[in-house]
Amino acid sequence: AIKWDKDGLYHSIVMDPPLTKNDLYLRAQKQIKWEEDEDNRKKRDYVAKDFSGSRNNKHPDNNKSGNGGDKTQQNRDFKPFVMELTPLNTAYAVIYEHIKDKGLITPPPPLKESTKDTRDKSKRVSTLSRRQVKNAHRDKTKYLREYYHVNQLNFLEGLKVISYEDEPLCFTEKDLIGVFCPHNDALVITAWVAMWRVQRIMVDVGSSASVLFSNCYSQMQLAGDLIIPEDNPVVGFDGTTAKAVGRISVTINAGHKVIDVDFLLMDCKSSYNAILGRDWILPMEAIPSSLHQCVKFPHQGRICKIRSNQLSAHDCHEAVLNEYKNSEVQGNTILAAAQPK
Repeated sequence: AIKWDKDGLYHSIVMDPPLTKNDLYLRAQKQIKWEEDEDNRKKRDYVAKDFSGSRNNKHPDNNKSGNGGDKTQQNRDFKPFVMELTPLNTAYAVIYEHIKDKGLITPPPPLKESTKDTRDKSKRVSTLSRRQVKNAHRDKTKYLREYYHVNQLNFLEGLKVISYEDEPLCFTEKDLIGVFCPHNDALVITAWVAMWRVQRIMVDVGSSASVLFSNCYSQMQLAGDLIIPEDNPVVGFDGTTAKAVGRISVTINAGHKVIDVDFLLMDCKSSYNAILGRDWILPMEAIPSSLHQCVKFPHQGRICKIRSNQLSAHDCHEAVLNEYKNSEVQGNTILAAAQPK
């Protein structure tokens, strides 16, 4: 423990507490330097007095004063004062336990009885309310993340789907669980097309043919000799016609059910990678529902369901709007598929 001294390190710490550890360290170094100098000075005085005393003892007249020998004996018995310092790494709580009963620290006055219940508790209540809001927001975000995660793994890959036994092929309110309503979203699924996992495939009941766009075909790196020439034009809902690059026959694996589909290869810009029309829906015996955002079909005596990804549907719709806004300023870059030789 730090001992009390009037002008030492303890007095300096109590009267002017150091702000940083460096300040405390410098004070301790100064105190140590001062004590060493003081000890050296006392030793020099002790040697000088001892020498003068021994010299006076050689002359009998010097002993007449009666106190020269006594002073020499006192100097010989003198022991320098060594102050015990508290280690610099001592915790504040330990120092407080040693000085709290010495009257060096004045505690704040206690609150009056009339003011104990009048404290400003707004900060505490505000903090608790903000914490509850953050927890609620975190729970909602976690729920959405889990929903999209489960939706992607269980429904969109075309490998894992929900299947039911002894249940008719129909849609109920249970199918709306996990669907954000109200909505105006298209059916957008993910399936295996020619051993490639293709996302952003729109299921369109109003389309008589399935369409594979050239940008997706280029990324799939399929052989060019798979393209069969196609002379029939594609007619849009507004009566406009477009000529297909060709026709390609590939397999589609959706929900473990494999169907061969003839895709029309179109060289045009689209936010979707492919469109599945009635030539895929009818062989699958599938019934799509845009309201319930899923496609149901029978397979091996069970009813299977493929979920639509509403997030992808929103992204595709936003991409179409952005393309329309930029179409007047920027031209479209078309990825043309190579014609077979």
